[in-house]
Amino acid sequence: MYKLKLFSGASGLWWRRALIIMVVILYGWTFQKTFQNTEKCTPLWGYSSESIYAAISELKYGAKPFHTYQRVKEVMWNSVADSVAQRRGRNECGPDVSSINQGINRALELKDLGAEIYVHTSLLGTELPGYALLCKIGFYFFGFKFESIFYAYWLLLMLPALILLISFHNKNSVLYVLFLYTIALSAILQTQGFLEEGVLRARHFVMLTILPVFHLALVMANAQNKQRWFIYFGAAIQALILSWAVFTRPAGLYQFLYLLAITVVFFVYYIRKKRWRALIKVAYPIILILVCYGSLRTYGSPPVNSNSLTSASSLTSRGCIWHPFLLGLGAHPDATLKHGLAWSDTAVIDIIEKRAPEYGLVWQGVFTDFAHEKNVIVQCSKEYETILKDEYFRIFRQDPWFVISAYFYGVIEYFRLYFSQLRPGEWAAYHNFGLWDVINRETLILISLGIAILFRMTSVPKITLQPLGLFVIGFLFAIPIPVLVYPVNHAIADSSVYLTVFLFAVFVEAGVIALQMFVQILAGIFMRKDKI
Repeated sequence: MYKLKLFSGASGLWWRRALIIMVVILYGWTFQKTFQNTEKCTPLWGYSSESIYAAISELKYGAKPFHTYQRVKEVMWNSVADSVAQRRGRNECGPDVSSINQGINRALELKDLGAEIYVHTSLLGTELPGYALLCKIGFYFFGFKFESIFYAYWLLLMLPALILLISFHNKNSVLYVLFLYTIALSAILQTQGFLEEGVLRARHFVMLTILPVFHLALVMANAQNKQRWFIYFGAAIQALILSWAVFTRPAGLYQFLYLLAITVVFFVYYIRKKRWRALIKVAYPIILILVCYGSLRTYGSPPVNSNSLTSASSLTSRGCIWHPFLLGLGAHPDATLKHGLAWSDTAVIDIIEKRAPEYGLVWQGVFTDFAHEKNVIVQCSKEYETILKDEYFRIFRQDPWFVISAYFYGVIEYFRLYFSQLRPGEWAAYHNFGLWDVINRETLILISLGIAILFRMTSVPKITLQPLGLFVIGFLFAIPIPVLVYPVNHAIADSSVYLTVFLFAVFVEAGVIALQMFVQILAGIFMRKDKI
């Protein structure tokens, strides 16, 4: 087939540089878009506030990690209380940015803290300790203001891409897949859920795991080749970011399973090839994960204290696991009729209120000052999870086909949601994804796809099976989570990145074939004219 000589040799290097520039442009453009959305809707105050209190208390006043001065909490709450009341029920938004910054400034001006009374934050599993770490990073590097938390999030989002660019800048196949990922990320961060909630809700942090896992997987896949030292240094940073994201949002634990699975595959492969040195390189990412995640689990969680505003079991919990599993059964059209289930926290709470007395417990809500008392249950505590686990298996024993078929309906709902349109309205942040509306609307994304076609045609000689295959495998590990817990916008966001990269790759291949045929036709026409 006729090849474009215009894009070969030095011109191919030019296209590589152009692609890297486009990655930077897309990140900058997406940063601006997401910043505007985050200003419109800050995270719910009940979840983010305790982390902000703890970060200020530690960095400004020397409090112990994850402890809060009561005066810091009081001053900040007094500053945001009116804004919280005004925004209550509005797409689950927190107070406006100006009131948060006003509260932060007042908290920084305290002269008399009184007695050094430390009060544990109201923690649900490890989500808020991880969020507190994000707040500390933001305040330390960017100053004491709400925007610093957003900057810290973007630092953790952009750093993996920068490390990949430096580590694999001369490997066109990796750059190509990274470019497709950047296009997909730019579109997905503008879908309905992010428009309605911003990017700083902790449930969106699983998005931060994708590139770190990709880097670690590439280290394993190329273990038999000689690699530069920075690739391994970068892998250590990637492992730390990945571990923090999973520590903060345990829904990303499937990424560890993904890495473990390909570790086993490459171990078997290199043993059969008798590449003994490669085995050390294959084990390196897993060792990094064990060290980083183990350290966060050991030193990143606050100790249990009788002054805690939640139960001790809630502080030591790994987060809500069985709660979303019961929500996932709500995908079945007969869920409400048969078992009183639905995709609703209220439906799960009704189960808790009904079953708690059977365990000698009393339900008192998500946050309560009485949660440290005996026989009182709060959300995500071990007792809470035990009740829901027992309820899940009770339903499975009574009606196994209902549970199995619910997940078939979940798969259907996943793809329905993935291809759904942008439709503002009630529950828009959950049930209207709108990805393809964003792609059709944004000219920069369409231009980027055009550049991807040219780069694939000129600089990547064949389909990039290895790096692209790693994304496909990632999707296979990612999709069970939204199916199990019911597909809604935030639940499918990370898996949709994998799926969108694959679909973009298919689109690019079709574009390459069409462009090559067009060039061949033109070449044939001009050759005939020359002969005449």
